Amino acid sequence: MAKKKSSKARPSKIESKSRKKSVKKKVTKKKVTPRRSASKKKGSMPSGDPQTEYLKLQADLVRRWSYADPLPEVTAKMASLRPALDLNWLATIRTCTTPPSPVDVASLLPEFRKLARTTVRLNPRPGTNEPEASKIGGLFLWPQDEEWPSCKEHDSAFVPALQIAKADFPEVEFPRGADLMQILWCPNDHEPGYCPDVRVVWRSRASVKKPVDKHPEPNTEAGRFEGYVPQPCRLYPERIVEYPDPFETLPKGWNERLESAPEVASALAANTAQTIGNWSDHGDADRLYQCALSTAEGTKLGGYPDWVQDPWYPKCQCGRTMEHLVSFSSWEFDGETWFRWLPIEERDVLEGEYEVRNRVQNAPKWMFGDAGNMYVFVCRICPDWPIVAGMQCS
Repeated sequence: MAKKKSSKARPSKIESKSRKKSVKKKVTKKKVTPRRSASKKKGSMPSGDPQTEYLKLQADLVRRWSYADPLPEVTAKMASLRPALDLNWLATIRTCTTPPSPVDVASLLPEFRKLARTTVRLNPRPGTNEPEASKIGGLFLWPQDEEWPSCKEHDSAFVPALQIAKADFPEVEFPRGADLMQILWCPNDHEPGYCPDVRVVWRSRASVKKPVDKHPEPNTEAGRFEGYVPQPCRLYPERIVEYPDPFETLPKGWNERLESAPEVASALAANTAQTIGNWSDHGDADRLYQCALSTAEGTKLGGYPDWVQDPWYPKCQCGRTMEHLVSFSSWEFDGETWFRWLPIEERDVLEGEYEVRNRVQNAPKWMFGDAGNMYVFVCRICPDWPIVAGMQCS
């Protein structure tokens, strides 16, 4: 992979996709990070059992939410209840619901139907889980008689990054006999991808008779990047239909038709009405497509890469173009993409303190370059399923 192109760099995603290479025009840079304290009066504390009340509010919100009526009073009540809730209980009942697309892309642009793909947003949130469970960080299911990977260059053990159970993700193709995917990496930059040295392990859970109870710690003197050591997170996966990033080759004339569509005007109006504080609105149809209609934000499996710079699909040694396996993102949403990619149950964080928002926006506390993305690709044609990783950032 070529080194990062500073001329096409994207900003820190806590700011906005608007500094990502523009589809049609250069957009004014945003340098203000939303760190606003809650100034809006929160909803009054509901009476009765807080767990029961929270479950009712969560179900009601998911059922009735719309772009026209985002029910801020319900999210405020949920926010007022959370301090009284047990965190372990909350982790087991939490839902993360991405809003639907504000525009039916396939109906408005029929030629995009064949371009649609399904991605799985992982929606990581702080929490631990069983060794064999799907999760980020923490203790992985690893046999005692198998050496844990390490990096000789940095004299450091690898760190556990992502573990995926086949039963939870039937759309992900596994090698025959495997039902667990484990991604580990050296917490330091490596060439040629200017990112961690990534390993993917496919294994059968049943084959692990005697699992380890801890993993080796990475070498803290090796100059590791703290942002490459993820904090343990539970996953709340969602299947999302997405369309190609605007940096990909798209059918001619698509943006002109978006600009003239009444439903696009309605979506932009809703976006402007919901924009508060230092958060940004889209402003036009091109920005709406890039930030809300095309590729999903956040850490995800399959689908389209959310490019920061020009598209980069690596070639396998066999000559074939490799498949997008997983993207690791520094942010689940940013200063402009929040409109589509911030789950409806958590919209109160737009007015919350930084630490409250960051538990939703970047629960693993990882960082890839200057708030970029790391992409992992796989060749499922070659017998050993080789992988290649690369990073794009500003």
